Amino acid sequence: MATDTLSLLNRIIQSKKAREQHDSLRKLLLLLKDIPINREKVKLRIYLQYQTNLIKQSRLLNSAHSEALNNI
Repeated sequence: MATDTLSLLNRIIQSKKAREQHDSLRKLLLLLKDIPINREKVKLRIYLQYQTNLIKQSRLLNSAHSEALNNI
């Protein structure tokens, strides 16, 4: 894998802001367009992982919010 691809993956993983994740994911998808093997499967897998992470984050936020409301 190219250094750009690895840095984008790290940026997606480490970023806490959805906007930064989205921008990095878009750049990563542009890089993956040059990879001829199973490109569609890779895009789908990355997209599903991205969505899964967003769902996990929203659950964490919702649980933290409900705990905060219970503590009032």
